[in-house]
Amino acid sequence: MTTAKRCFLALVIVTVAALGVFATPLSAYTSANPTYSTNGYNRTHGGPYVTMTRFGFHSVTLTFVNPNPYYACFEYRTDGDVSQKIGPTNYNPAIGDGLYPFVCLATAGTQTMTFQFNRYVEVRSVFGAERNWDFDWTRFPFWRR
Repeated sequence: MTTAKRCFLALVIVTVAALGVFATPLSAYTSANPTYSTNGYNRTHGGPYVTMTRFGFHSVTLTFVNPNPYYACFEYRTDGDVSQKIGPTNYNPAIGDGLYPFVCLATAGTQTMTFQFNRYVEVRSVFGAERNWDFDWTRFPFWRR
């Protein structure tokens, strides 16, 4: 095989491998890791995500985004406070730490909410219509200006 053919074959293999990595979520579902994706991955690949739309002194406005025509739900809590749980059992049986306040978007659309906090707000998406977009707690921290 000529050097040019070897280089071309290597390029094809690297390209296919790279496409495989970028075409699938960042993590695989296991009982120890019941989330498939991340908020950032979802944002760039068409899944439900949350984004910070306004930041104030110890407050943040988040926009929950569902670009798909099926239910996407987002749980939230402030400062990692587990006492904010609203129930002992999550709607996703693979999640063992309970159910937190949540917002669900039934179809493609957005909903905006403002939160007061000391250090950060966390959001996760672990129940709704599609498991492939599930992501674990994502922090939106407080920064001093």
